Amino acid sequence: MDTTNFQNNYAVDLANRMLSGAGLLSFVAYRTYPARTITTLEHSLDVDGTLVVKCWQDDVAHLPTSEVRIDVHKEALDWGTSIAFASVHALGRIEWRAGGGPVRVGTVHLQQCHLHWPGGTQRIDAEAINPATRRLEEVEVLQALSTAGMNTLHSLHSEVQVGLTHGCVLTDMSYPLCPHQQNRMWIGDASEHGIVLIGSTDRRLITTLVALPDAATTPTDLAIAVSAAVA
Repeated sequence: MDTTNFQNNYAVDLANRMLSGAGLLSFVAYRTYPARTITTLEHSLDVDGTLVVKCWQDDVAHLPTSEVRIDVHKEALDWGTSIAFASVHALGRIEWRAGGGPVRVGTVHLQQCHLHWPGGTQRIDAEAINPATRRLEEVEVLQALSTAGMNTLHSLHSEVQVGLTHGCVLTDMSYPLCPHQQNRMWIGDASEHGIVLIGSTDRRLITTLVALPDAATTPTDLAIAVSAAVA
């Protein structure tokens, strides 16, 4: 298995899912209002890959067509602990659609785009932005992975580290942890092609990317694929 190619493809998929609505998006008109951050109500990608944002009218009434910096932040899937997992940062130009009401809709043609995640920093080219990227519902993903069982996830995490299961180690670092966070496992992210697991020991934090043997187009498929991935 070409782990470098798999990791790069997973990163592009993650960035597309974040731009398509996963995570919290905010933007700054860095040339005209650099000290004012605006948080959107929701965001998505249009069919041509244009970013669409919805904001409260009162928050953006002052803002004309402007150059903006886009920031999308996503936490790990394990909602029991707040863990910053990934962020996407991009530049673009926001233009507002005509219309009234309490919500204003803007479109942004993205230019430079970078993903920061446990695998490092990766540039996402404009042609790689794909609005058709499938995004599984996170609540259903957590339910599916709970069906697979924590023992299965622990096994996959360990097997990837020693090469028994396809995947790669994204990070392995010394990290001071509180006693209640030691020897734990968290779900960082999941897609139709793989899952990211974050495991702790008494003094280390290790993040692995597990490759699934078959594409999981539904949460049920995900649970089956995760169980099948164990060596």
